[in-house]
Amino acid sequence: AVVSTQSTGSRMKKEKEALSSVALQGNFSVLHYSRTALSAVSGAVAGVLGLYGFHGFFFYLFSSLLMSVLLVGKANFNSQRYFLSGWDIWTAGVAGGISTFILFWTFLYGLVHVY
Repeated sequence: AVVSTQSTGSRMKKEKEALSSVALQGNFSVLHYSRTALSAVSGAVAGVLGLYGFHGFFFYLFSSLLMSVLLVGKANFNSQRYFLSGWDIWTAGVAGGISTFILFWTFLYGLVHVY
């Protein structure tokens, strides 16, 4: 939850902001969908470009980092307002998207460069 401060005279009062569980679940759903789509698109691009080995994985990490930066910007640099932790927007779904990335990467690499 987000902690906001309000000044009441000379004292600073901290209040926790209530978060809706339905809204949090919707935010995680959108984040998961975005990560899956990113994994498929970046895997296809890596396959068409002919990246192999660690270059392909670095491409996935770079594209995932770029998407996280764009999402943080979309959240007005306050990701804790939309997720339980500020790190969720950076880490949620990154490891799970690797299998989708590898699927599209190897499929398109084989179509373009092997056949």
